[in-house]
Amino acid sequence: GSSPAHDVLTLGSANGFSPEASQLLCRMLEPSPDKRCSIGEVVNSTWLLPLLGSITPAAPVLSK
Repeated sequence: GSSPAHDVLTLGSANGFSPEASQLLCRMLEPSPDKRCSIGEVVNSTWLLPLLGSITPAAPVLSK
């Protein structure tokens, strides 16, 4: 059988998600809290950071 991470990457690709978005989603859905990405890593990801570049946060952005 395939791993959950492989399933997320496959579904993301099949639905038009970029590889960066699929990989970020996979890391966000990691069952182990020790391996799961932090909110700081999400905000600073190569996929999300360019989208947030023009938005002024209402609160300070959390870091790892």
